[in-house]
Amino acid sequence: MAPISTGGKSSSQTSNAPQEVVEAGEVVDIILDESHPEYTDEGNGVGRCLVRMKSQQNQSDYSLNWMSPAFPNITQYPLIGETVICIVGFTAAAQLNTAATAMYYLPFPVTVWNDTNENGLPASSYSLDRRMAVPSDFTRHKGLANPTVPTYGNSFKEKDVPRLQPYEGDFVVEGRWGNSIRLGSTATPQQFSAKKNLYSKAGSNGDPIITIQNGYNKVSDTGEGYHLEDWTAAGDKSQITLCAGQKIPLEIASKNKESYHHSSPPDEQDVFVGNQVIVDSDRLTFNAKKDSILGTAKVSIGFSTEGTFNIDADNHTIIDSPKIYIGNASTDEAEPVALGQTLVDWMQELCTTLMAETHPTPCGPSGPPINSSKYASLKSKAPDILSENSFCTKSN
Repeated sequence: MAPISTGGKSSSQTSNAPQEVVEAGEVVDIILDESHPEYTDEGNGVGRCLVRMKSQQNQSDYSLNWMSPAFPNITQYPLIGETVICIVGFTAAAQLNTAATAMYYLPFPVTVWNDTNENGLPASSYSLDRRMAVPSDFTRHKGLANPTVPTYGNSFKEKDVPRLQPYEGDFVVEGRWGNSIRLGSTATPQQFSAKKNLYSKAGSNGDPIITIQNGYNKVSDTGEGYHLEDWTAAGDKSQITLCAGQKIPLEIASKNKESYHHSSPPDEQDVFVGNQVIVDSDRLTFNAKKDSILGTAKVSIGFSTEGTFNIDADNHTIIDSPKIYIGNASTDEAEPVALGQTLVDWMQELCTTLMAETHPTPCGPSGPPINSSKYASLKSKAPDILSENSFCTKSN
């Protein structure tokens, strides 16, 4: 393989020297894009870390080699100063030389502080006294960060982020910034009342649930600093919840259901128990780039807003239903909608009849009405009452 740049020294990935099979190390640098000065197209690419292992304590930055993550598909990119576990693995050259190995880092930093945001332990692989005595050994490129003092990276800022409250058997994925995925189940802990979640007030223990949240609000957090999913208006910023038998106390934005005036509305959100998918955020955008957005339902589709309801179409809009009511009071069918063309035809026929009207007199039948011209004018204007873009049918 092509040699990997080590800042002045040439060191191949392949090594026949005795190595620890598993060893902890401190991340010295990481390549996140091609702007990194040691990035190469030949192998030193995005995701590779410069690691000072335990057996290399106090060694110069320039004696260290770059390592690839051990997993190709799932990677948590470590911060500078975090601890990673390194393992020995074969390199591509092992097909010709079975002794060709290299160290790879497991892409999950060690939870030194049991913290989701950062677990940095700078200067764990060297002494600060040595760094101060020989600063040139610790100046290897770290982007925009100041190389004279320990750093987490170029742009990283520490943030107080609680961990997601776990329950028995949960599989949880947590990001550094208050974003997480829980593959869990209905769980009603009996001994920890302060840690009761908000989705287990219905259903049975073991009913599956998936919650995805991005942006925690700490209103519902436990006294121990763990986060509970919160579906109130002041709760988590964006959420997707996939339920199987749970009741979710979602605080909905609009409770206007007047269109269900003469029919049974769906269960209120904080009452419904069953299978459902909830998408909750300040704004939702559904965008079909090349085809359609389709919504179907067995019982009803309800839209409710405290503002306006707008529909725009560049072509045409079709509403097909056995009956269409405009306004919830119209369901008594006291005022049917007139058919425009039928009404115009009737009005024109009426005007024609009035124009030809005669009356018997002592002198014989009268002539046409003296206001016949006005009837003719009304007849010619009748089509003006027709809309050019709204149409209906008498029945389906």
